[in-house]
Amino acid sequence: MSLGSLTFVFFHELGHLLQRNTCLRERFGNNIASTINEYNIDRENKLVGKQAAISHITELYADSYGIDSCLSEIIRHFKDDKKELKVALYQLVCGLS
Repeated sequence: MSLGSLTFVFFHELGHLLQRNTCLRERFGNNIASTINEYNIDRENKLVGKQAAISHITELYADSYGIDSCLSEIIRHFKDDKKELKVALYQLVCGLS
């Protein structure tokens, strides 16, 4: 289960790179930081309005890429064994939860 979760994180971050989310944030986010440090969030620098929307959109877009990539790889890997495919999909869903 943790391997599936880690694979999702890898594909999620790869999605950020391939989708050029840094450029999207810089272009449409009114100079919001291209990197958000979750460990250093303070109350004075909260994202609101358009900046928050761009941040959420790019995160959801990367999530979509990560999930799609994980599903594609699981299906490709277990296409001949339906029982193992079911187990792998279940573990991915549990890991993402």
